[in-house]
Amino acid sequence: MSLNPRIRLCTHVKVNGVPCSSPALRGEVFCYFHQRMIRGVPTPPKSRLHPIAIIENSDGIQASLMEVINALARNMIDTRRAPSSFCALSTSP
Repeated sequence: MSLNPRIRLCTHVKVNGVPCSSPALRGEVFCYFHQRMIRGVPTPPKSRLHPIAIIENSDGIQASLMEVINALARNMIDTRRAPSSFCALSTSP
């Protein structure tokens, strides 16, 4: 909760259920970090990029692993590329 009631806080809730609580950007509902991560540049429909959870903590890593597994199951990512995603997530903090 903000000390000043006029300052809006970021409404992002982390994967572990903890709210961000950083000050939100003027006229927005997210802070600078989450504004860029959540509402970043939209990916075109045929893009080879796959959105992945924000890796903030072990819960974010778990959610990202689930997204990679789901993308594999739906043939959204190449099976040769998936091991590098798993490797990157296993070495995350």
